[in-house]
Amino acid sequence: MAEAERRVEQGHEAIVRDILTIVGGSFTPDGVSPEVYDATRRRVARNAGGYLGVFESLFLGLKFDALSQSRLYLQNVLSMTQEQEPKRTAEDAGHLVRMYSAVLLTYDEAKDKDMLLSLLPEEVMRAIQRLVTKRVELREFSPEE
Repeated sequence: MAEAERRVEQGHEAIVRDILTIVGGSFTPDGVSPEVYDATRRRVARNAGGYLGVFESLFLGLKFDALSQSRLYLQNVLSMTQEQEPKRTAEDAGHLVRMYSAVLLTYDEAKDKDMLLSLLPEEVMRAIQRLVTKRVELREFSPEE
């Protein structure tokens, strides 16, 4: 592998690590240390487009996994890219809202949502509740959705 390709691959892997840290639920100054938190935020701000590209490859399209994503904080990445890449951030948020809405179609159409949830296994019920909340949060980035 050529040196340039190796550097690109290492950069991609570093972005993947950063994104997984950001969406994992502990990305706070106390959770990762103030130094790591600030350094990560600076890296995202300097390369918002690159981070969105990796974000898209990890969570959109064929990699979409509603159950796994219900446990992640994808909006954390979008909140960090919104200033530098507002249009693309809104597009990614809108894409996620549409995918979550497709998954939640039966829930959205249910007349008695509590009854529907009571019929489901607990893990599925909790995943639906998390996705409903995440969809609301993502709509803040993409108001048209």
